[in-house]
Amino acid sequence: MRIKKEEERLGSTQVDSYNLNRQESTNVYDARTTIRHSWLHMGFILFSSACLVWLSYWGWSHEPRVIPDNDTTVGYFSAERAFRHVDHLSSEIGPRAFGTKALERAQRYIWQQLENIQQQYANANSSDYSLQLEWQIVSGTHITQRSPRSPRSSIYHYQNVTNIIAILCPKNNCNLEEERNRSLLVINGHVDSAISSPGANDDAVACGVLLETITSWIRHPYHSHHKKLRHPVIFLWNGAEETFLNGAHGFVTGWQWIHKVGALLNVESSGAGGLALLFRSGPKNAWLSKAYAKAVTRPHTSVVAQEIFERKLVPSETDFRVFWEFGSIPGIDLANYIHGETYHTFRDAIDRVSLGFIQHMGDTVVQLMEQLVGKEPQDEIFHTMNEEYKNDNAIYYDILGIVTLFGLEKYWNVFYVILLYLCFQSVMKRLSGDNCVDSKLVFYFYLVWFVSLLLTLIGCTSFGWFLHSFCRRSMSWYGRVWLAEWIYGSLGLALVMKLLPWLWYAVARFRGLVSPSSSLYHNITLVYEPIWLSYMLLEATFLVLFLAFRSRLAYLPAWDLLSSLLVSRLFRDTRWCSLVSIVQFIPIAIFRLPCGYMAMAAFVPIMGRIDDRLISDVIIAALCSLFTVLASFPWIIPCTCYAIPFSTVRRFVVALFCGSLVLVAMTRIPFEKGDHPKRLYANHLHVSNAQGEIQQGLFLRGLDARKLSSSLDERGGYRDIDIPNIVVSRWWNGDNDNTCCSEEEWLGCYHCLGENRNKKRMIEVQWEKDKQNPRITANSRSNDTRPDQWMPRGKVIHEDGWWEEHFSSPQSQTSPPAFRRLLQLKFSFPKGHMALLSLNASLLNWSLSSTLPVPNSKGWITVHHFRCHDCDDFEFSLVTNNQDAIVVDMVNVVLSPDETMMQLQSLLPDYVALSCARSYCSRFQIPAVIGNKE
Repeated sequence: MRIKKEEERLGSTQVDSYNLNRQESTNVYDARTTIRHSWLHMGFILFSSACLVWLSYWGWSHEPRVIPDNDTTVGYFSAERAFRHVDHLSSEIGPRAFGTKALERAQRYIWQQLENIQQQYANANSSDYSLQLEWQIVSGTHITQRSPRSPRSSIYHYQNVTNIIAILCPKNNCNLEEERNRSLLVINGHVDSAISSPGANDDAVACGVLLETITSWIRHPYHSHHKKLRHPVIFLWNGAEETFLNGAHGFVTGWQWIHKVGALLNVESSGAGGLALLFRSGPKNAWLSKAYAKAVTRPHTSVVAQEIFERKLVPSETDFRVFWEFGSIPGIDLANYIHGETYHTFRDAIDRVSLGFIQHMGDTVVQLMEQLVGKEPQDEIFHTMNEEYKNDNAIYYDILGIVTLFGLEKYWNVFYVILLYLCFQSVMKRLSGDNCVDSKLVFYFYLVWFVSLLLTLIGCTSFGWFLHSFCRRSMSWYGRVWLAEWIYGSLGLALVMKLLPWLWYAVARFRGLVSPSSSLYHNITLVYEPIWLSYMLLEATFLVLFLAFRSRLAYLPAWDLLSSLLVSRLFRDTRWCSLVSIVQFIPIAIFRLPCGYMAMAAFVPIMGRIDDRLISDVIIAALCSLFTVLASFPWIIPCTCYAIPFSTVRRFVVALFCGSLVLVAMTRIPFEKGDHPKRLYANHLHVSNAQGEIQQGLFLRGLDARKLSSSLDERGGYRDIDIPNIVVSRWWNGDNDNTCCSEEEWLGCYHCLGENRNKKRMIEVQWEKDKQNPRITANSRSNDTRPDQWMPRGKVIHEDGWWEEHFSSPQSQTSPPAFRRLLQLKFSFPKGHMALLSLNASLLNWSLSSTLPVPNSKGWITVHHFRCHDCDDFEFSLVTNNQDAIVVDMVNVVLSPDETMMQLQSLLPDYVALSCARSYCSRFQIPAVIGNKE
């Protein structure tokens, strides 16, 4: 009535003007309300997603409580007590490379600690356990294929490797002969370290963990029935892991009770801090990962890590391989992996050791030990689950570090098939019947996902190549994982946030759903359900691909697909888009994000030691962009319903990318002395030619994409290391005749460097005489001895004998050839730690092993000989049918710097981690046989 009276008072003309103004005010109010609601929905999605991201990161990274060293914690594993052993081994003893006296001191220290435990606790009347000690010295040879892409064999011969064995068993019941086969558990760690590395994390932590595990188990105040050992436990401190796993090989092939061993628990490290990751279990033998799932209260594991390791994406290996290949012993591999920039460098020192990591590793070892050999007889893992799960693969992963989800692969595959069936049934139901969705529209949107993913990947990798090749800012993210994600993750997210709406709009216009003058944001309700259905098909495609390639990563898209099925009824209404987005993001946060954290934390440090043949920025760009984009897909779909907030978030992502570029421009040198040094290997070669003259050369090799260069280098490259008075004279190239010197003089150096090394990136540098720096001389030599006193010597004791008198029939020969030649060789390597022997003989048999090695493409066989500093001469025999002269190249390697390399170290920046070796090379020739001798 009031409005009618107002209309009568104003008249007809003024009424029309009043109604128009009122309608405009209402539209403005509705627009403001819509924008406000859009921001509220977008804020809810962003806040909930941020909470889920924080929760996933907490589950991936939180460490257990450190147990202190006091009287109330006696009998429980204490990281502080184990830390004292780690401190002594890494700080007071220092680098412990195989063959050095420092390694012998470290082994004597461990032996003394075991004797103290034996005398103070194990021999006490109140103790329920006894401790037996064994000092094992082994020699042997093992032949393996290091690279799956090459059939060439790698031959490793070791001499006088020392292993320390401690047997923890119930008192008065320590007769290993009476134990059943495959009933013992071996817990293994190695004492030696890499060259020039104190080895605090790798692997002094393992040594301290093993010592504290024995002490805490013996001194535990509550020896209840479930805490008692049902079988002895073997603790092994092997003395040669860094030298191609020789210590473990000596134990597996030389210990008399190895047939009693049923499982291995290998304690390793490839980083600094963090948590102990179960990254490999089996092979097959799913009962081991089931034991981990039942026992460990703070799990940190993922079958994704095992998939990465088994596919040789990580350039490393552990003693796990030797136990399985030579002893058929399954096992569990434990190691940390974050902050791996200091791995095998001088910065792997005691200040990089985390008490939280020691506590987590120790708790995991103790709990697995109790689960495997400390249960009641009817619950024993070795005899109840061994046969049941012996030939089965397992899929396992932890959920927020709280519980481990375990299942056999064959059962998971059934779950995947059922999930795929339900997915396709749900999609087909919406594509047919009344009020159905346009099937062609769903198909076009399905292609849009792949096109956007491909374009984003191309854009990010191209930008990484641009940074590396043109901007000279390669590896600016090294040591800073967050910067790698900021650069390439934000770039990938910005690209996909631009590409997806644009492609969706193009498809909608092509199908006639929207007019050219309208926007997709105002017509999102027309394509909202087809987009979600196409996303379901995308996840189903990933699941099918993983199943087709028999990859155990299939659980990642499976959980996403399951969440899509749970909320599929809400796809039809955009009012539920916020809830759908959060539900879809939950499995991504719980399962996919921790895998991304793990991959980034592992692969960023690996780029510092993967060699310079690969453009590391391209690899990291692909990894970060895929990780970010795949995780953001279900988040982008509902956010496109809110035009203004979505555009604002995209601008923020672009701003983050621009800010990261500023940091990249400010980072000229990505390396830092304390946390992420640059790795550099120096080899001072002394080569004796046929006339007895000695020529010298210093070879440097970098292990990352930032190549070595000097001020006189005309090839370009990054000038990270500015070394005055050094001339980059020539590139080392062993593939043609353009070598440093003649082939006769330098062939020994070629075999010393090894064919697997990147010879085309090896730089020979020579000291240049400079009046301003009188310390540098043209031919500097060590003060302790003359170079020719270090030259290896070889001697042919006997030749042209009958092979049947000395060897059994070789595997590769069904009948002896017409001509045979027996050679007995003896070599001397004065004061050397390692030696290499290369010969061009065609072997019929030899005394080093029962199998014959496969030569390289040029017909050469190289034997890596590892020895103690005071070992005897190296002798072996071989049978060949070569009548021509046989050439033998010998290299004596000393793992310590001389004066030349000390001068080089003083010229290098402080962020360079230099590993030094001296190689003394010589050659001799076994004369040809005149006439056939039978």
